[in-house]
Amino acid sequence: MRLDVTDPGVMAHGVITDDASRAIIAHVQYEESPSNRGVWLRVPGLDPKTHYRLRWAGPAAEDPEDVLREASRRDWDPLPESGPLGPDATITGAALSTIGVRIPRCHPETIRLIEIVRV
Repeated sequence: MRLDVTDPGVMAHGVITDDASRAIIAHVQYEESPSNRGVWLRVPGLDPKTHYRLRWAGPAAEDPEDVLREASRRDWDPLPESGPLGPDATITGAALSTIGVRIPRCHPETIRLIEIVRV
């Protein structure tokens, strides 16, 4: 599914399992954004009452620290190692579909993968 994103420099696509227990979302920054605030991704199709945990799932590197350093610069928003929501945080499917999750600004021509798992 393609996710609705208001930033013209960003595309987002995702896949949700049939039982809505997991999803993987690809955030693609293909050009410079007009805003420096990142984007909010709303993910429809998950169970509204279920809680989910989010984590960065890629791109993969031998040293995970290298990915975090490469995907964020000091003058841009950092990528917390714990994922888009922080350590041990969860969010309901209803909140993901209506409010969404903020994805920090990143370099043009980069991708970030977000794994969403039922808690």
